[in-house]
Amino acid sequence: MKNNMNNEEPNIIVWSLSIAPLLGVAIQALVSNLTTIRFNTLWVITIAINVAIAIYDAELLKKQGLYNQEMGNPMSVPVYLFKRSKILDQSPIYLVIWSLSLALVVFIPSWVFTSMAGLIWAAK
Repeated sequence: MKNNMNNEEPNIIVWSLSIAPLLGVAIQALVSNLTTIRFNTLWVITIAINVAIAIYDAELLKKQGLYNQEMGNPMSVPVYLFKRSKILDQSPIYLVIWSLSLALVVFIPSWVFTSMAGLIWAAK
């Protein structure tokens, strides 16, 4: 099925999904700095953001008649992104960026994110 999306909203959503791991830890760090909750205990925020954006993307594709059951469950983000690119005849760039974002989140120490969020919050 060729991708014939007329508007850019679905692409903005899937690009948001591709950087969702980074968005998630940014919000995680912000919540950690605003509360007494430790950064490492807020991991569910990052997962929830990834899943929510993927589900929203699938819903937009359904409305446009582009969603296919073969894309699978959007709750499995990497599988969904891989199948989405194949079925819509797109580049797998969204999956590549998502994977790189996830690698950054996993391998950069949590203190980097909390320090950055603290600096941003203090600047306001």
